Amino acid sequence: MDIRFNQGYTVYKANDNDVFLVCPHSGPALGSSTSRDDNSDTVASLAFKDLQGTLIISNMPRKRLWGVDFNRDVPGINEAIQMYDIFNNNKDQKAMYEYRKRYAWVAKDEEDYKKRLSIYQDFWGEVGRSSKIIFVHRAFPKIKAVSSIMDIVVLSGEHTRRKIQEKVNSINSEKYQFFKSIEKSYKNMVYFEAERTVANIFKTFGKFEMDSLQTEFKSNMLKDINILRNYSSDDVYSKFLANFTPQNYLECVKSALENTPTPQITVEKVFNGELAHGPRRSLQPIDGKFIIEVECSRFISFWYPSFAAEIINFISKD
Repeated sequence: MDIRFNQGYTVYKANDNDVFLVCPHSGPALGSSTSRDDNSDTVASLAFKDLQGTLIISNMPRKRLWGVDFNRDVPGINEAIQMYDIFNNNKDQKAMYEYRKRYAWVAKDEEDYKKRLSIYQDFWGEVGRSSKIIFVHRAFPKIKAVSSIMDIVVLSGEHTRRKIQEKVNSINSEKYQFFKSIEKSYKNMVYFEAERTVANIFKTFGKFEMDSLQTEFKSNMLKDINILRNYSSDDVYSKFLANFTPQNYLECVKSALENTPTPQITVEKVFNGELAHGPRRSLQPIDGKFIIEVECSRFISFWYPSFAAEIINFISKD
């Protein structure tokens, strides 16, 4: 195996097989423990052992202030420099949220901007050598995502999507007993994630009130509520709507988890690739290629990374 340590990422090449496994968010978790795709690199490396080809691992933080988010787009130099002070002082949550959804970094000055741009372009130049690319990410086991333990996003066309859906249907049928055996543990992790959500809201806003939530906190809570409405019992859900408290929220989550389906592999149930500005910008033309994103629930990537790798390999072969 050949290894190249580049600024911003590392390339492991087993052979000339043109399958590329890529982890764009595997760098350090600076600022917060959730700012990297933990265990995505474990899953991708295990898949790489079977598929061979090339493995590309980001070693940069995705935080805009600290590094580069390879999954986002190139900012204009003036906007990147202007936003640096806002990110550095953490003074406009809405502006930062909207910027993070689109752009890959902020910059202290022109020299900083050019350096990060160079790293970004080198990374995508490396990834773009192949027409068969599998991006591996981590998805939080949130209530909004039940019951997906792996969600696959297809970036390269309807034909690929149909073929992958056929394989996913086959996996869900063949592996049903395994999914059933992990159901309780998976749902426990979803509940623990709901507890972390409550703690994070208190840490950020100092209180747990719907009117106080902003940016992604509010967006995620609304998605949670949509699932809670569908699966929790009517009396528990009504109590939660009437009195938005941490206790009622967690009780509603617990009620919903009693009724949600057995975990399974899904195709674009939770994610749709709308934030994948980096691949869409840098890998054109996409038509005729095989480009997918695999969003592994933290549950499956931590407890069963070999199984996650097996699924990736089954889906991507042929």
